[in-house]
Amino acid sequence: MRRLIATFIFCSFTISAAFCQFQSKTPYKFFNPQDSIQYIEAQEEIDLLISVLFRSEGPKVSKDSLAILRAEFDSLRDLTFNISKVKYERRKPNPFFTSFEDYLFSDQKDTIRHLTIMGEQRRALPLSLRHAKNLEKIELIDCNIQKVQGWLLRWFTQVEDIRVYNHHSQSGLKFGKNKKIKELNYRDNVYAAAPRGLNNLKKLKHIDAVNNDLTILNWRMKKLKDLESLNLSRNRIEIDQISKDGNERLDNLILSFNGLQHAGEGLSLFPNLNDLQLGENQISSLGAELGELHQLKNLSLYKNSMHEMPAFIFELSELEELDFYYNQLERVPVEIGQLRQLKRLYLSHNQLFSIPQSIGELKNLERLYVKNNRLSEIPETVGQLKKLTHFHFGGNRINYFPHPVLSLSSLVDLDISHNDIPDLPPDLSQLAQLELLWLHDNPFVTKERTRSEAEELQLLLQQFADRGTRVQWQKLD
Repeated sequence: MRRLIATFIFCSFTISAAFCQFQSKTPYKFFNPQDSIQYIEAQEEIDLLISVLFRSEGPKVSKDSLAILRAEFDSLRDLTFNISKVKYERRKPNPFFTSFEDYLFSDQKDTIRHLTIMGEQRRALPLSLRHAKNLEKIELIDCNIQKVQGWLLRWFTQVEDIRVYNHHSQSGLKFGKNKKIKELNYRDNVYAAAPRGLNNLKKLKHIDAVNNDLTILNWRMKKLKDLESLNLSRNRIEIDQISKDGNERLDNLILSFNGLQHAGEGLSLFPNLNDLQLGENQISSLGAELGELHQLKNLSLYKNSMHEMPAFIFELSELEELDFYYNQLERVPVEIGQLRQLKRLYLSHNQLFSIPQSIGELKNLERLYVKNNRLSEIPETVGQLKKLTHFHFGGNRINYFPHPVLSLSSLVDLDISHNDIPDLPPDLSQLAQLELLWLHDNPFVTKERTRSEAEELQLLLQQFADRGTRVQWQKLD
């Protein structure tokens, strides 16, 4: 009976928690009416399922019935998750901006600097804005405005920032000519066509176009000569859409969450790229042109499908951060030692069997993360990384304490958890800068000790406690 009640409580809690996710107010865009109908019907069935489990007269569900209900719930959950859809955010007005309604009744329009226009169905910006001569920022939310008139924008000599959220103009918002606007935020416009006329914003420096379900770009990169950063995360943009022509000033490019399977070709047209973010795609190969980005300092391939590091990556001599978290790498090439400027190397959650001795040549390395791989040893040359402050190698197959770690006098964060390490060396206390030490899920945590061994361990832990080092002895729930 106790087991049945426990099973009921567990299933009820699990289903209820997931149900709350389905009932959240997060909206979705569906790609066809049938998907929308299926999603709504599935949610209604889940609602009915919850009402059966939590009816007021208490649980009267047999073990077999629980199994059936759980299987039904799993099926509905999989159905809703697998329906193609785009999640977006319903934006609220910035509380520090003046609403358009308040603006209309204001007798000091020329003092208003930040303005929100929301829910307007007109085709263009209202002409009454000409009185707000000192506007600096304009926010459009849930509008159908089709044109931002250039002559009206020129009236605002201080406007440098335009924000557009939840727009739904089917023809796409068109911008007139302006030489003042430097920043455009165009987010969560999944029902609107791609914006037009961006090339008219001659001094544009920053474009943030996240989560718009864009498949094309209606502007030429080379005509935006002052453009420094471009964020196209959470769209469906292919690399060739931005590499039709180049831009020598572009410094930061983000193409995360675009479903990319390959990247590289055309990127050489952006020779001054400093930061390239390609995370959360399905990239399995990289084009050699990426190796021509000699100014690149940050490269992220977080959560992709890479099986190896291409040789041309090691030609990026200015690289300071390299992120291959959550890929399928089995080895790190010996050429990694050529990246002499590297400060942060993220290789956790791969299939790595070893790290080359050349890792010791990375004299500027400050952070090394190799958690959750298949490592059975740490190279001796790790001890040469005198600037290393964070070293995480938990979740591997290491069955000894790697003594080169004791030479890392700058360490502030050390994670050796989830290994097969039998004991801790007393000299570990020599790491005077250590602030965090993760030890859990190793044999030494639960092993039986002699009195002298227990006293030695207690002394070590007391030394850390006196110094203020936080020691994680047991796994956090």
